[in-house]
Amino acid sequence: LSQLIDQLMGGMDRIQATTVRLPSGIEVHLGKHGPYVRIDEKAYSLPDANVLAPADLDEAFLERLKSGDEPLGTCPATGLAVFKKNGRNGPYVARGTRDESEYKTASLLQGMVFEELTLETALRLLELPRTLGTHPESGEEVVLRNGPHGPYVSCGGETRSASKDITVLDTSLEQALALLAEPKVSKRQRAQKTVLRALGESPVTGQPVELLDGQFGTYASDGKTNATLPKGTSHDAITFEQALSLIKDKAAAKPKRRRKS
Repeated sequence: LSQLIDQLMGGMDRIQATTVRLPSGIEVHLGKHGPYVRIDEKAYSLPDANVLAPADLDEAFLERLKSGDEPLGTCPATGLAVFKKNGRNGPYVARGTRDESEYKTASLLQGMVFEELTLETALRLLELPRTLGTHPESGEEVVLRNGPHGPYVSCGGETRSASKDITVLDTSLEQALALLAEPKVSKRQRAQKTVLRALGESPVTGQPVELLDGQFGTYASDGKTNATLPKGTSHDAITFEQALSLIKDKAAAKPKRRRKS
């Protein structure tokens, strides 16, 4: 088969025969696993043509590929490329580049899996803050936002954390109004912990090892050290041994206090 291909190509170089030179001057190679480009002698796979149009493949795009950014597609409203990225503060999505007027970034919501992120979800994240409508009594805007402690709705001076019982990005005006109608939870009440599961006794502290639901998500605790569960991990799937391992790693990562001389 290899000899037949060589005969059909008439001695033409395989790489040249499978290379397309775009008007921008960038060369795209066609490999057995799909199209790719070479940057500094390293190959970078390109997304499907339905995700990336040839006209969007420019030097700025190549720089983002080189930095590890993964393209998801194009924003239909702005025509800018949408990427998922990993930063110092964790994963996020970005539309365009910093020098473009419509550039915008958005953090992922708790529980989202970076590897499973789609263009549709990224576009919904980039819509935040999103106005859901107006309050029927005050006439003020009801807005869905994503803050440092998670998504919430706001109206005038009132705010409420988004309910875990609804899909946050699909929150409707009716659901937001129902949240705003609920009594405001105090800081003390938010700080209260809910025990989800008791797993056993810690061999280190002698106290129960529990999975708890706190203000900032689900975590494991042995009464002394708290270890947040990895994103996307259900508390039902965590075993006693896994919880101990998470706690041990967290305890080892804590900076040791210096003794005063």
